[in-house]
Amino acid sequence: MNPEEIKELVKDIDSYNSVSDMEGELLYNLAKECEEGTIVEIGSWKGRSTIWLGCGAEVGKIKRVYAIDPHLGSPVEPRNTYDEFWHNIVRVGLASIVVPIVRTSMETIGDWSLPIELLWIDGAHEYEAVKDDLDKWEGFLIEGGIVAIHDTYILDGPRRVVKDIYQSGNFASIKSLGSITYARKIVGIGPTPHLFRYLSEIPYRVIYRCGKALPKTLRRMGWRVIVRYPPHSWRYPTRLYLC
Repeated sequence: MNPEEIKELVKDIDSYNSVSDMEGELLYNLAKECEEGTIVEIGSWKGRSTIWLGCGAEVGKIKRVYAIDPHLGSPVEPRNTYDEFWHNIVRVGLASIVVPIVRTSMETIGDWSLPIELLWIDGAHEYEAVKDDLDKWEGFLIEGGIVAIHDTYILDGPRRVVKDIYQSGNFASIKSLGSITYARKIVGIGPTPHLFRYLSEIPYRVIYRCGKALPKTLRRMGWRVIVRYPPHSWRYPTRLYLC
């Protein structure tokens, strides 16, 4: 199943706090590339991102996605979402690929033993919750595995966790697409390269986030720099964060 077909399958699924088509295609490609460890999703909602992951897994080597969600709804819409989630998974033919785990990620971690190659975090978005998901599950992520976090541009909790990733020294190739930030686990590289790269982005963050407050001449000059030397063209592609 190709991405264009998947877009048709997910277009009617509630997209509240879920992935866009562009972000879904990224998850599809990341899942498709997995070869050694399994794929874990923390936060499934009604299955939109699960379908992108499942379709990627189906055409790749790792034909299994563990979808962890207590299915208690959201603070805005507290209700059981499991039936709708599973209906969507069955409807697109992924019942043999997706393994639903109807518990929280913290309830699941105690029984977990499988190595993970792709860890997708899109559960509770408070800083402590996102940090717990990363800290507790990172131990199962194989070297070279990918962690991807949603809403890192939109919400403060995920954004702060990304800053922790920069400073941890446990990840390299930190990139972003839409509101997803993703990174590859590399053991023993140290935090210095990440901190240097983060500090080097400060002028870009100021121009990007505070441009309207700058004098017009300086603003024009700044945008010319960004257009000519965009962050995604650097050796280590990154996202623009807090100014």
